[in-house]
Amino acid sequence: MFGAPPSFRIVLIGNYAPEQCGLATFTTDLAESFERNIPDAVVKVIAMRETELDITSDEHLLYEVRRGHLADYVEAANSINDFGADIVCVQHEYGIFGGKSGEHLLTILRNVRAPIVTTLHTILVKPTEDQRRVLDEILSLSERVVTMSERGRDILHEVHGTHAGKIDMIPHGIPARPDHTDAEIKAELGFADHQVLLTFGLLSPDKGIENVVRALPAVVAENPDLLYVVVGATHPNIRRQHGEAYRESLLATAAELGVADHIRFVDAFVDLDELVRYICACDVYVTPYLKREQITSGTLAYAMGLGRPVVSTPYWYAEELLGDGRGLLVPARDPEAMSEALLRVFGDADLRRDLREQGLRAGKSMSWPAVAKAYNTIFTQSIEQSKTRISSIMHPNPVHTSPLSLPPLRYGHLRRLCDDTGLFQHAKYAIPNRAEGYCIDDNARMLILAVNENLDDLATLATTFTEYGFSADRGLFRNFMAYDRRWLETVGSDDSNGRTIWALATALNHSNDSSVREIARELLEPALRELPDFEHLRTHAFVALGVAQMPDARSEPILRRIATRLKRDFARNSDENWIWFEDFLSYDNARLCEAAIRTGVALEDEELIDLGFKTLAWLGEVQTDRRGMFAPVGCNGFYFKGGERAWFDQQPLEAAATVAALLAANEVRPDLKLVQQAENAFAWFLGRNAVGAPLADVATGGCCDGILPS
Repeated sequence: MFGAPPSFRIVLIGNYAPEQCGLATFTTDLAESFERNIPDAVVKVIAMRETELDITSDEHLLYEVRRGHLADYVEAANSINDFGADIVCVQHEYGIFGGKSGEHLLTILRNVRAPIVTTLHTILVKPTEDQRRVLDEILSLSERVVTMSERGRDILHEVHGTHAGKIDMIPHGIPARPDHTDAEIKAELGFADHQVLLTFGLLSPDKGIENVVRALPAVVAENPDLLYVVVGATHPNIRRQHGEAYRESLLATAAELGVADHIRFVDAFVDLDELVRYICACDVYVTPYLKREQITSGTLAYAMGLGRPVVSTPYWYAEELLGDGRGLLVPARDPEAMSEALLRVFGDADLRRDLREQGLRAGKSMSWPAVAKAYNTIFTQSIEQSKTRISSIMHPNPVHTSPLSLPPLRYGHLRRLCDDTGLFQHAKYAIPNRAEGYCIDDNARMLILAVNENLDDLATLATTFTEYGFSADRGLFRNFMAYDRRWLETVGSDDSNGRTIWALATALNHSNDSSVREIARELLEPALRELPDFEHLRTHAFVALGVAQMPDARSEPILRRIATRLKRDFARNSDENWIWFEDFLSYDNARLCEAAIRTGVALEDEELIDLGFKTLAWLGEVQTDRRGMFAPVGCNGFYFKGGERAWFDQQPLEAAATVAALLAANEVRPDLKLVQQAENAFAWFLGRNAVGAPLADVATGGCCDGILPS
């Protein structure tokens, strides 16, 4: 046994029992091997399914993913994060994951927080464009990549440009031998009077079994007690399309050649224990596969490692495993060469003994305990690499940085969404949606932008809308207006009032237009005089971001009240793992940090400034995915203390708020790291995000509403 960190939580992703395929067997064996050989490991599996199966009694099962259901992949990522995985180990085949070339898998990998190790069971020399795209991103997201052959390592380097230092070669695991002798097992299976030639696997035409059948007459002539045993059900895809036509053709060929009595089909998918019994009962194992590009074969590894002499066609994995005289290789589709090799190995006891001994020696490094130990080593390396990489993202070295190329500011889309009343609330694509009308919230945002960018016409439009929305008898602002200019409420939400005060204070202190400044003054005086004690902390933050710009006697008592609220709420809700003002993260989160910093500066309150920096640093860690990309908390569930974090839907206001807070922090305590983190958050708009898609239209200045899982 060997050690691992306490409660070392491992999540495997791949096909899994009771699915009947080699990959499911591998994943199942790997899970059991980790738990048997890494005492402190807790292993869970994200099981890929064609359809949902009810096997919730399996202690390893964390979540079942239906192959074509994208939402399942999102939930799988949430389950992994909720489990608190230390490492995620992917068993990759293109065909088991949904989407083009299995691209749905990327939804999980982009959103899990744990480092990823990917084992590749298929590596193509000539991938399609989609296969290359998907695997390239998988390789990028993975800390380490595992192949089961040196040929696989070479292909990754040559075809995908993967650095050799990132690739580990770990052999396919093999099971332990049964306690009984080979002769006892042979007798139990009814083969005591036979020399046994064995092939195992799901039956399909690319297995090349017909070439062994055609080789049998010559072999049987010299070995009349020979029995060729073919174990395995027909591959489900082949059976769906062609029924048992391939098996029936093999039987017909055997009958035609007069060797039907020397072939026995075991039409079943046998479990691992039964498969090992069949292997131990055979005298020679044969894999006559036709596809040269096969990069791994579990049954070939089992047979050689358990000491069976092997005859095989020269597909890549067989060439490597059976090289240096560890087996016999014959050309594919050549029954004559196959019969010569079989005659040689059945007729030479010394050769069989030598092949057996070589296989057993090689098998020592292929045992499941040895394989688990090798994986454990690279898991540890991956965790350390991940920590280093994330640290370099959050605390980068200024020497190795390059500034983000920022697109020019464009206002075409913003102007398109305005009429002579104000800014429309919503659009359909890039067309104003009149049915949704207007709101003071968005016009306040436009006022802040227009003042800061000297867009006097838009500042005037936003100011007139805001003035019209003021309810003098209540000292507050309305929010929603229908397209026919009817107000739909007497008083708007707290947040809309807070943001409007912020916008008016910005206009008062920074507008070039004296008329805009005077209207802002006229509206702010009654609004601030009767300022209510708003319920929500974000509303106070919006007010603070405005009032902190006003160097007069009115601002100080308001800011002190907000500073007290910020400190009080932080003390109530934070702990060593939750460094935040509230017991949840919802929307516009970074505005709370920015408000603390700007209020602290206005009041010369270093404690409050420190609090702003502290919470902003923690929020930055929460909003950075394992690849170092900005990943704001999703609005479809948010993130409540002690609960699961929502990864979608991600909204632009989170990126904008984070950029603003980081730049505010940089104004107070200049630090290139803050600027770099702001650039990273801004890059979310340009496509450096969970789905790799740009939200911003740099030609018009428009922006999509957000990022969905799809």
